[in-house]
Amino acid sequence: MRARALLACAVVGGCGPTVDSPTLIKDLRVLSVKAQPPELLYEIDILNNPAPPQTVIFSALVVDPSGETLTYRWSYCPVESDNACNDYAVLRAQAPVVSQADLDAQHSQQVSGTTVPLEAGGTSEEALWPYDNLGGFNATVSSGGVKYFLNTNNPLDLAIGGWPEAVLDLRGPTGSLQAFKRAVLNLRDPGSILAQTYGFTVCAAGQTPQTDPGCLPLKQRTANTNPSFGVCVGPTGNTPCSIHPDSTTCNSDTGNGCGWNAGKCTYTGCSSHVTMKGCLADHNCAWDGEPAIYRSPTEPALTADRHGAYSLAPGESVQIVPTLDAGAYESYQTLRGSLQSGQIQVVDETESPSIAWYCSQGSFDYDTSSADTTGDLSNFYTAPDTVPTATNGLVTLFLVARDQRGGEAWTAIDIHVARRNP
Repeated sequence: MRARALLACAVVGGCGPTVDSPTLIKDLRVLSVKAQPPELLYEIDILNNPAPPQTVIFSALVVDPSGETLTYRWSYCPVESDNACNDYAVLRAQAPVVSQADLDAQHSQQVSGTTVPLEAGGTSEEALWPYDNLGGFNATVSSGGVKYFLNTNNPLDLAIGGWPEAVLDLRGPTGSLQAFKRAVLNLRDPGSILAQTYGFTVCAAGQTPQTDPGCLPLKQRTANTNPSFGVCVGPTGNTPCSIHPDSTTCNSDTGNGCGWNAGKCTYTGCSSHVTMKGCLADHNCAWDGEPAIYRSPTEPALTADRHGAYSLAPGESVQIVPTLDAGAYESYQTLRGSLQSGQIQVVDETESPSIAWYCSQGSFDYDTSSADTTGDLSNFYTAPDTVPTATNGLVTLFLVARDQRGGEAWTAIDIHVARRNP
């Protein structure tokens, strides 16, 4: 088991004022904004032959312990803005005249309304509900918008793509927030524009820079996808199954009974296929879309109460092990160098996802976990020292997964904090 992270105050000078962790949700928060799909690919002939418009669906994970009614407004920004599209007029004026009418038509897309927490229409109990009606802003991306980016970007930028964005404005009785999410527009074949416009040679089938010096080993792009949470849960006290993104088999440190089913690692010991809300948390079953929670053999087993939430005593800790599907580990290429020098390097990359952690009460060892920064995606959650009576002992955890190219996903876990009988 990975060593726990320890935080301490300096001996000299003592501790300063307490600062709440960014993982603790105390007021209105936008935890994630997702684009589906996160990337759109186009052929180079779009410059001469218009392509059918495509749709990107934007959604947001918004929470607020107050539960107050919020007003919201989604709007679409067809230009690459660093100021939440407040500089649209300036960027429009800099665009080619032939593109301005199309940019105006795309910029006019917006949706507004009011929203309340999903609890208002729910039948189960949770400590913190996300807000409703924030999962369906459909923005149309026209071929004219794509041509605008292709005509105004350096070809090397096509390794990153054009970045239009959706902007979400939220207002409530206690304050307001603004968030935005960029979608990526890209050429499916970046080598085509480098070859046609700048004379670079792209390696043909069977060629490499070693066999044919000077050729660029560029591949056709595959569009980035959003990751998905999966689970692989082993029996109590054992390491969960390890899911390999490039494999359709499920490997287990626990031995028998591990199999792959509909993208999830499951155990044949399960009496039935269950969801998290009904799982008895004996760690012999798997459920869809949720991380694994497990302990060492010397600790008492987790139990599930009538709400399906995991039961922890005040101040008790548990390790949470998220698993992500292959969409979080996709391969892609970037370009480095300059057109001026004529030196361009193609770099093969693989996404390395991270998890951002949030809770209504309690604490985590890490704000964000990843293989690059903390060794893996797992984290330790510690329940609050006292039972949160205002929510009947319930705490909600939110996990937000991000890859390095704009893909996002989220899931939630319920924790029931209760004192155990002596």
